[in-house]
Amino acid sequence: MQDPAATLPPVQHDYDEFVTWQEAWLASDDGRASRDFWRTQLAGEQPKLDLPPSKTVANGLAFVPAQYKFHLDVELAAGLRQLAKEQKCTLHSLLLAAFQAFLYRYTGQSRVQVGAPVLGRAKREFVPLVGDFSNIMVLRGDIEPNAPFLPYLHQVAETVQNALMHQHFPFSLLSQELLLTHDANHGALYQASLNFLAFTRRMRGLATVFIDQTETNQVEYGGFTVSRLDLEAGQGMGRVDLNLDLYEVREDIIHAYLDYNSARFDEATVQRMMAHFLTLLRGIVRNPNQPIATLPLMTAAEEHQLLVEWNGSDQPLPSPALLHERFAQQAQRTPNQIALRTKEAALTYAQIEQRANQLAHYLRQRGVGTETRVGLSLQYSSDMFIALLGILKAGGVYLPLDPRSSLAHLEFMLGEAQPTLILTECALVAQLPHTAQAPVVVCLDEEWSRIQDQPATAPENLVAADHLAYIMYISDAADQLRGVMITHGAVANQCQAMIERFRLCPTDRVWPFAVTNFYTATAKIFPVLLSGATLILSGEEAPPVAALGTWIQEQALTALELPTAYWHAWVRYLSSGVGSLPNCLRLVVVGGEAVNIQRYRQWRQIAGADKVEWLNSYELPETAGLSLLHAPHDAELERISLGRPVAHTQAYILDVNGQPTPVGVPGELHLGGAGLARGYLNQPQLTQERFILAPFHMDGNTQGALQRLYKTGDWGRFTPDGHIEFLGHIAEQIWLRGFRIAPSTIQAALAEHPAVAECATVVRLGEDNEKQLVAYIVEQPGAHSRGSGTITSAVRQWLRNKLPHHMMPAALVLLPALPRTANYALDRSALPAPVLDATSPGLERTRMSETEALVAHIWSDVLHITNVARHDNFFELGGHSISAIRFIAQA
Repeated sequence: MQDPAATLPPVQHDYDEFVTWQEAWLASDDGRASRDFWRTQLAGEQPKLDLPPSKTVANGLAFVPAQYKFHLDVELAAGLRQLAKEQKCTLHSLLLAAFQAFLYRYTGQSRVQVGAPVLGRAKREFVPLVGDFSNIMVLRGDIEPNAPFLPYLHQVAETVQNALMHQHFPFSLLSQELLLTHDANHGALYQASLNFLAFTRRMRGLATVFIDQTETNQVEYGGFTVSRLDLEAGQGMGRVDLNLDLYEVREDIIHAYLDYNSARFDEATVQRMMAHFLTLLRGIVRNPNQPIATLPLMTAAEEHQLLVEWNGSDQPLPSPALLHERFAQQAQRTPNQIALRTKEAALTYAQIEQRANQLAHYLRQRGVGTETRVGLSLQYSSDMFIALLGILKAGGVYLPLDPRSSLAHLEFMLGEAQPTLILTECALVAQLPHTAQAPVVVCLDEEWSRIQDQPATAPENLVAADHLAYIMYISDAADQLRGVMITHGAVANQCQAMIERFRLCPTDRVWPFAVTNFYTATAKIFPVLLSGATLILSGEEAPPVAALGTWIQEQALTALELPTAYWHAWVRYLSSGVGSLPNCLRLVVVGGEAVNIQRYRQWRQIAGADKVEWLNSYELPETAGLSLLHAPHDAELERISLGRPVAHTQAYILDVNGQPTPVGVPGELHLGGAGLARGYLNQPQLTQERFILAPFHMDGNTQGALQRLYKTGDWGRFTPDGHIEFLGHIAEQIWLRGFRIAPSTIQAALAEHPAVAECATVVRLGEDNEKQLVAYIVEQPGAHSRGSGTITSAVRQWLRNKLPHHMMPAALVLLPALPRTANYALDRSALPAPVLDATSPGLERTRMSETEALVAHIWSDVLHITNVARHDNFFELGGHSISAIRFIAQA
């Protein structure tokens, strides 16, 4: 502001008067009433806005402000003004309610707190003063997702009106009044703010320079020349994720400036986010009475891309869709090709076809027909597959009964499934439970002579694609069994997808690791044998990784399907320089858990870009096996996604209300298509919960039947290129002190440490039955961190630079190896409980003062640890906001 000839009237008051007034007001009845208002308004645990970041933050505390400019066009702005007028509320209240609804749609959090700045000049005499008078009101919204938007708008308008009556209570005192602890990475009370300012007619000249930002940066105002000074993006926004400033200059467009943390969000994500906000605003204008849960975020084109284009499939379904008929066709094409090779024997396609046909005739004579359930409990041998195929040819449903299962599990499966008979062998009969309704037991090793008298031709087919092929029992985290019912059509479709994507052919020799446990490996066996390739079985024990390369070379294997953890171990071994990658190998498929990006980069160095194709798979029993595949080509990827759906499989990311989420927004992964199971045997309620009808028509055709979907229980989101990123299992996610935390995120950070060979992160209950995060690590051989204390100290320091403090594990446990099941999955039940002890041999212990000793004693009591050092950090030892309150109470 400049004008040499102009003079300003003398200042009658100064800023000290404001400070004196504020101190007196706080001690007055009005001040105490405002204090009580905000205590009530913001009572309880403070929600932390869980906006999904698009960047992996190198440092959990990184904050790099940036700004994105956009506007609300004339038509939208006019519609909002008209709606506010009709509802007798301010445009600010309408925009605030819409912004809170938008944040709910992005996060799924029904309680949302937004900061709203106010001028703070409580008295007329403070208006001309220069100084910081501004204040922040924290406006809480409790959203009912299925309620219409208009009632929520009225609720917000009332909240704003009440808050304005108490706007002078200093925001700086709120954290103290609410006993909140400091969080360097997040605002304690809000992580998003909205400011709306309507310029009066008198001030529009200023707005031309400051808001419209015309080419000139000066304007004449009140007899002065006013110049614009451009500040850096985000200056003054505070450490919040989003700060949205909206300016109404005149009754046309509304200018918008979004300040954001570019350490967490890239520009493309922010642009997409604000485009969704505009879509939501337009939806409100069109129909303000629709439920908040269904307010639109995406345009019709975006929805079509997610629901149709990224799920398209132009490949025909396999015909016939019957496994045994397709095997018979393959046996006719390549009768002398080796189909199955074990350590003891090698069988051709013709030999397997003949023996399976004979067994099918025998089973027909024993009463097996369409969907007759037949138990299968055999030792590891080629007879397993002959028996399986023979049951299908007879029209039956095979029920795997692993001899290694517990007696309790076998009793449950037999009691629920009630098979007509069981195929087994003499040595295993004694291991079968004796039930009240015992099925007929057939020992194949005794009956083969009679079975071989049966015709070698296939019996008449009795089943169709919608008949059951098998019932596979799986257990959940609580060890509760459920029988997944899979039809012929479902498994045939998934087999065809694998044959085509893996390019399987008669020259291939394939080892599917999961066939070490034949009883969970149906989806691994048939793709190999329906393509004319040779299935190689290694026995019940997989070779150690040190011997894997030699075994691959001896068997001339061309393709492997490995558990991700086993592949991780193999890559570590190859990276040590001891082993080498066999030349015969052309394909490696991994699956079962998240891929360690460090291992993938090591693999790329070992295998090269084109020498061996590498695929990451996502498979579920409820979808008959393979559902998603990813073939990454970029060696610099930050993470490996699950990829896209295979043929005739659809994948959707839906929020808690069943609405599709936009790119980048997390939700539950739902799968549909030809591979879906019929459901769970004799568990109609669980089937109804997990196998649902889509809440809307996915293809836009409102006349057709609603699609059936399976709720996977996995959390994920779409990436901009149409891949699905895995974000963890919903059952393992926890809300900890207001934050949603996925242990997989912590595990990914641990896995990047060069000295960590293996890691796992789980949720355990502490001494006060509070949930706490515990991390387990296995040290890389020869990678002990010299000069930096123990490996756990080094890893904990690593995590400090990777994660915010609320994601720091309460304990870090060093193990010689992670416990694994027979299928190389993590055995969570075998993980030891941590001993919470803050001692570390690499840390120097210094003598504490009396006060320090008292504080350390209280810390030990509150945090349930046995030792506290002088320079320890409360939060790094597992402390949090609730335990901090306990500390304050004891102190």
